[in-house]
Amino acid sequence: MDPSGSPEEDRSLAAAIDRYRPAFLLQHPFLLALIGFGLVVAVAGIAVFSTSYSAVADGPSLAPPGTGTFAVQAGETTVYERSHQPTIRPESVTVRAPGGEAVPFTPSDHASAVRNNGEELYPIGTFSSVASGSYTVTVTSPGGAVVVGGGLQANPTWFLVTLAGIALAGIGLKLLVRAAQPGPVPPPAARRA
Repeated sequence: MDPSGSPEEDRSLAAAIDRYRPAFLLQHPFLLALIGFGLVVAVAGIAVFSTSYSAVADGPSLAPPGTGTFAVQAGETTVYERSHQPTIRPESVTVRAPGGEAVPFTPSDHASAVRNNGEELYPIGTFSSVASGSYTVTVTSPGGAVVVGGGLQANPTWFLVTLAGIALAGIGLKLLVRAAQPGPVPPPAARRA
């Protein structure tokens, strides 16, 4: 305690310190909920993307040139090359449905890769599967290992969800810190009145 300080100043300091105690936090359940919800959303976004990436990167692969069969869910599916430099030409890839019929394959540009732990997956192209099943992928040109899975880049939803969660948690934290700060101290003349 500063010997020159007045009891009023000591009480305002004590009041400011009290605001940081758990009772203060319990007085702001909305802000705590906002922070908690934001963190949960951010963690969920990261987990979903990581799980999707792992399912593709760690799934079955094909060493080109060659043919492989992949279990595919209905919807858009991407064929990736696991490599540090893309070398497989999209025109060298063909896809067949479980019944043996050809499936249209749309080339992707190799401009951007999905990266994780130093490993890179370059999208070669995509195909749409109307039904889940075993699809046959044939690659006639040499290159890195080929893996098949849901589009990791085509749908930025989980990336946006993660950013929204981080933003919500940040806003809640900023509001909580602002609420914990003591109000402006009136000038000495106003305190005496």
